[in-house]
Amino acid sequence: MPSPGNGTSSKRGIALSIFVQDIVLIVVWLSFFPHTISDIVLIRTIFNIMNSEWLENNLTLLVNGGNLMNNIKGSSPGVPSWDERFSGEEYIYGEEANLFLQESAQLIPSKSKVAAYAEGEGRNAVFLAKLGHEVTAYDYAQVGLRKTEALAAKNGVQVRTVQADLIEEELPVEVYDAAVMVFGHFPRQDQYRVLNKIIRSVKPGGRLLMEVYEEAQISYDTGGPRNVDWLYRATELLEWCKQQRIIHFFTGEVDRTEGLYHSGSCCVVQIVVEKLEGK
Repeated sequence: MPSPGNGTSSKRGIALSIFVQDIVLIVVWLSFFPHTISDIVLIRTIFNIMNSEWLENNLTLLVNGGNLMNNIKGSSPGVPSWDERFSGEEYIYGEEANLFLQESAQLIPSKSKVAAYAEGEGRNAVFLAKLGHEVTAYDYAQVGLRKTEALAAKNGVQVRTVQADLIEEELPVEVYDAAVMVFGHFPRQDQYRVLNKIIRSVKPGGRLLMEVYEEAQISYDTGGPRNVDWLYRATELLEWCKQQRIIHFFTGEVDRTEGLYHSGSCCVVQIVVEKLEGK
């Protein structure tokens, strides 16, 4: 016959096991839906009832990281892994280049050496290669880079691919005649760290073309990160652009229908800047 102490421990262990399953459900809920202070109070009340030291110590992990799924390396909010997202045969943002890039490509001199950053499955890089440019596509997701190479082969062009963490890794300095980035999103604290490395990779007189989602996109349901901290503030981007020669700056609503995940009206920021000497 078990001692009273062992019985109590066993019951507590069973209760804790059941409760941990409930916590997993709460974490998933917080990962996909906005959470408020009332959610935090609710969970803390449950912790107090359980009187579990382990759970109390991990409250910060569970709540502040209700973004658990968001914080996986190489992901944007709500996306467990870009490699997983790109793993199917279909090109999830389509095979056609972004419309802004198509409309602005004439601003890149012919036969330029171009870097396409956060390039995903290669649609923009392949478009530029078909125009006669020498293109290098950078992305964190190896699966996306393989699909870039396959799309290039399908279109009879070559695109060099480089797997890179744009936040953590350094980029070549003053190597490219132009750079493009379409919907490349990063946590707010890293956005300008990445953009500064990108502009440094361009030669003086070279150009950067970019279209990204603005903060107002959070109220749309047509694509992009579902965490406002991964979106861009137009006013901040404009200030950053003033360090260079601004050729084009626009923020507002446009229509983007691109594959499975961009579908309809959205709020973007578009920039074209020419790098100044010494910047």
